[in-house]
Amino acid sequence: MLFALKYPEMVEKLILVAPCPVDGLPTPTENLPYLALYKTSRTLLKRSIRGLLPTLKDKKFLEALADDALKMNPDSIYPHVEELGKFNVVDLVKNNFVPTIIVFGDMDPLLTYSQMEKTAKTLGAKLAVLNGVGHTPFVEKTDLFVQIIEDFLGGA
Repeated sequence: MLFALKYPEMVEKLILVAPCPVDGLPTPTENLPYLALYKTSRTLLKRSIRGLLPTLKDKKFLEALADDALKMNPDSIYPHVEELGKFNVVDLVKNNFVPTIIVFGDMDPLLTYSQMEKTAKTLGAKLAVLNGVGHTPFVEKTDLFVQIIEDFLGGA
């Protein structure tokens, strides 16, 4: 999103999937200790991932996601959360800079419909809301996600 705002001449179309809202995503202070536990508790990390993908049925895939998440540098967790809270591109948006679509699941535990609606309105974007989907629509409803993207790209 930020790249497209800074260099719109280099972006033909923009696809945002469960993006950070245009005015940031602050994490409540009381949630920070739980983030520290993700570094050491595979069980807690797996439960968190499960919460992000409420419709995921493939247990092996969930295990693989947890394994991959544990490979993340633990020192990157807090800085990432801090940056999401500071993120704000509202002042950079002057017009609809490039054709944009936002794909969002209505069961996303991190983002709200109003945040995505505001982001879409600010960017002049189309908002595609997938019912019964969490934070990862491309995993939970792959076929529908692909169809939405192909339609947006013009039948690519």
